[in-house]
Amino acid sequence: MPNSEVEQPFRSGYRLLICATLLLGAGLRVALFVSTPPEIAYDNHIDVALYHVRTGHLPEPDRLWQAYQPPLYHLLGSAVYRMVAGTTVTDRRVIAAKLEQEYGTEAAVAFMASSDADPNALPIQTELARQLRLHRAGKKAIQAISLLAGVGTLLLLWAGLAHALPASPMARWFGLLAAALLPRLIYMSAMATNDSLCYLCVTLSAYLLLRFLRRSTWRICLACGAACGLSLLTKATGLVVLPCVVIGVGAELIYRLRRRTGPVRLLLLQWAAMLGLALVVGIWPYARLAVRYGNPFVSNVELIPPTQMTLQPPGAGKARFACFNAKDLWARPFIHTSNVNCWPLAIYARTWFDYEPWFTQWRHETFTPFYRLCNARLSERRGTLWANLLDWPDRLAPKALVWQARLLYLLGLPISLLLAVGLIGHGRRHLRPAGLSLLSLFVFALVIGLAQAWRLPYFSSFKAAFLLTALLPLAVWTGSGADRLSRIMGSAGRVAVLALAVLLATAVTVHFGYVSVRYAGRHAIWSDRSFATAHWRQGQSLRARGKADQATNACLVAARLAPQAPEPLICLGLLSLDRGQLERAAEYFNKALASWSDSVQARAGLATAYHQLRRFDQALEVLRQGLSQVPDDPTLSSALARLLATCPEPELRDLPESLRLATGAARATDFQDPSMLLTLAIVHAAAGDLDQAQTFANQARQLARAAGQEELADRVQQYFDRHLTRRQRR
Repeated sequence: MPNSEVEQPFRSGYRLLICATLLLGAGLRVALFVSTPPEIAYDNHIDVALYHVRTGHLPEPDRLWQAYQPPLYHLLGSAVYRMVAGTTVTDRRVIAAKLEQEYGTEAAVAFMASSDADPNALPIQTELARQLRLHRAGKKAIQAISLLAGVGTLLLLWAGLAHALPASPMARWFGLLAAALLPRLIYMSAMATNDSLCYLCVTLSAYLLLRFLRRSTWRICLACGAACGLSLLTKATGLVVLPCVVIGVGAELIYRLRRRTGPVRLLLLQWAAMLGLALVVGIWPYARLAVRYGNPFVSNVELIPPTQMTLQPPGAGKARFACFNAKDLWARPFIHTSNVNCWPLAIYARTWFDYEPWFTQWRHETFTPFYRLCNARLSERRGTLWANLLDWPDRLAPKALVWQARLLYLLGLPISLLLAVGLIGHGRRHLRPAGLSLLSLFVFALVIGLAQAWRLPYFSSFKAAFLLTALLPLAVWTGSGADRLSRIMGSAGRVAVLALAVLLATAVTVHFGYVSVRYAGRHAIWSDRSFATAHWRQGQSLRARGKADQATNACLVAARLAPQAPEPLICLGLLSLDRGQLERAAEYFNKALASWSDSVQARAGLATAYHQLRRFDQALEVLRQGLSQVPDDPTLSSALARLLATCPEPELRDLPESLRLATGAARATDFQDPSMLLTLAIVHAAAGDLDQAQTFANQARQLARAAGQEELADRVQQYFDRHLTRRQRR
């Protein structure tokens, strides 16, 4: 029974509080949506929607990174894009191609350069600018699906709380407040992903199920079945609605059998109809995957192997489930290599602040040069992108964002405590059909989150988004915990709950107001695929295929678009080396080192150019400087070892140092890199140890052929034939 002493004064302002909570939650979502570009999102669902716009059909599951997902969000995205922008996708690359066709390369390069510097830049041609504006408006319309789903979820939560907690206005209000101001839900409402739509459909299913358990009509039964089917069509985590329906209606059936109340046969028919309709509407994407791949829950990791998961940081493949380093999270309230493999910490942090952080730090100005450095290291195969990116220095994090995250971190603790109190305080109510429905929804959402982290133990699998499908039971239990505290402690408890609500509303409003204003329209460091990077990678690909002229043109365009980026300059230097243009190659490599002084590839290339120019002392100096900046790097060590062993100027040779460097380089690669073993063979041959040289040369040739590196294997064979065989004959 409600405590009238606590509830009666509260009832008078209940409607006002509910309206204020809904308006505040919706307002924060709108503000973040307006200031956030559509490209800031987990993965890239917009690409799938645009593919449907271009072709009129869905892509194959392995065609795009998110094409394996159930298609409801993509189909809705395609529909709204067509309504806003038409059936032609005119993105930046299409505009650049039209400019090149109509006005020449210079006009295209000028637009690409301005677009790289400012992703919102428009061409000066009126018609092309109009087409690009329409394209951007269409992408924003796709993003708006998440916003509308987020606001709709709040309204459904309000209705669901009224059914689950009919006797306690305070519990209903506080549960709604906690959900409306939950930071992760606000973030997801501004992202062009299917998560927010999934929350809407699952919450709708749970709400209709509660109504059905109270009043079992065919209209509600079919509506609930359709909602469950839509949940399955949004995301695999929407499958939580099926056990929720099975357990909830099954418990109601047992309850009626035991008490002999209500029509049992009718309930059985409705139960079967509800599940049948859900499966008819939503099971076909999973059947499609099962038929094609033998697994209805196959993901992009299996379909497009192995790039994404192998890019995870070191240690991330060893998930820990019994950990929570509160002190470390306080010191670094953002994702870092020191805390990426702790599942409970990642779930809590991602729920309460921008832990990853797409909306905050990774949109800050200081991260752009750092991200370029990480990409440059990646191009030289020094670590992986995530390993480099997540080992970012603390000084890059703006103090304002750090302290906002810490405040939200602290406020999440009492809310979590109220959630636990409400969960425990429900007691025997969990055994009723409605209580079992909510409990099963939470349990299976938790199981899905744990199973995903166990199956793919990477930080990108540690998503709070999986658990938030159980939004309705979480709101019910949090509200019940606040209500229970106010009943136990009386006026003091009620004041504490109201004070916590005010603090939470203030902190969340300040944080999202700051982010919405400070980073309005600003892209995340990698959310924009720059033209410079595209041209540089194209140049690399063309060089690998032997198309030197086309590769040079692509790298020259990249260098003009991003003059400070080292990668295009390194590519141009390598192309110049291939053509024997040694002075030009040295010039390019020196420019690259001016931008990035510890670039291994640039130093090795410059040393090669100096060696071929017979500037042996300069080549030695370049390599030694590189090893002073990147100690024990196997590439630089190998290059220096070869030069010290074979330098045509005897006074520059140093065989003991050469042997030490070559052995260290081979050991650093576990004696599995054929080029390092070839260096060992060369050094041992120079030292007169022909038997050992022949052993290493044979190993290098075998490893190169096993790895498909036929060119390297041929080089080893040529060295063996020209040098080792000749010396043995002597």
